[in-house]
Amino acid sequence: MMNRRVWCFLAVLLVSFTVGCGGSKATVSGTVTLDGAPLEKGQIQFIPTAPESQLVVAEIVAGKYSATTVPGEMKVQVLATKVVGQRPAFAGDPNSQMIEDVVSIVAPQYNINTTLKVDLKGGANSDVNFSVTSK
Repeated sequence: MMNRRVWCFLAVLLVSFTVGCGGSKATVSGTVTLDGAPLEKGQIQFIPTAPESQLVVAEIVAGKYSATTVPGEMKVQVLATKVVGQRPAFAGDPNSQMIEDVVSIVAPQYNINTTLKVDLKGGANSDVNFSVTSK
């Protein structure tokens, strides 16, 4: 009898944690412009300031993006590159395969040293737009 009560209690506890951990979701969508024009191709990252939440990455295509994450304050990074040439995958190896050499086309204050932030509410967050520059 006692064993059954313990198992029932543990089952209820497990369901409570599972439901609690699922939490609410936030969908976010909008546009990203680079130097005033829609960013052709890139990525946008939403980095929760709460340590228990995970980073979410969405593709930017023709300036538009859409993602699902958790509500809360986020740091935002915009990443995009362009090919500037080719280089050996392994420097000094004459038989090395050639790979694309790329550089960032987005200024550091919008990616690695981002100053962008957004506070997402539960549910739909539309028209969350970002205007970034190359310099």
